[in-house]
Amino acid sequence: VTGLVRDIAARVVHRQYLALAHGRLEHARETIEAPIGRDPRVRVRMAVVASGRPARTDVEELAFAHGIAAVRCTLHTGRTHQIRVHMAHRGHPLVADEIYGGRPALGMTRQALHAQRLAFRHPVTGQALDFEAPPPDDLRAAWREVTGETLQPPLAPADEIGRAGNHTVQIVRTIPEKVYQAEPGGDFRILDHGAGHQGRRR
Repeated sequence: VTGLVRDIAARVVHRQYLALAHGRLEHARETIEAPIGRDPRVRVRMAVVASGRPARTDVEELAFAHGIAAVRCTLHTGRTHQIRVHMAHRGHPLVADEIYGGRPALGMTRQALHAQRLAFRHPVTGQALDFEAPPPDDLRAAWREVTGETLQPPLAPADEIGRAGNHTVQIVRTIPEKVYQAEPGGDFRILDHGAGHQGRRR
């Protein structure tokens, strides 16, 4: 764990999020570098403040419709509420994020933010690990309204039992890429070195 914490501090852990935000970004790709600390006026919130800790978020606008931008955010630091604060600071609060000025839209009644991907090296073995998780149904539906795209579907029915590391896996099919994907309800895909299996935690 200490090694993983050190990697996060060294900014070698890749963390990527999907979000829906109000308004269109000025540029298709933007980097937001603004220090974040406790909001001096509302203590339950964070804010961009001069005395805050350094924070950097890369934002890419993927689509825009209905006054809503679908964005991919990559964190280079890990401040509390970082994406929510940075987007609100730029005038683009997340949909339904009422704490930071976002309004409900497209059926979303909670903040439209989803941790999509986490990639890092195992702190003991050094093995490259890559985790991806599809969004829950409400965000998936709202995302489709903005982008016209359907995000990753649920797992297909399993047809075989297998092992992957310390996990028992129901094998579904071989997928030609390396990735470990967490799924809703504890389901996941584990793939390794170009050939792996889509599975379900037992």
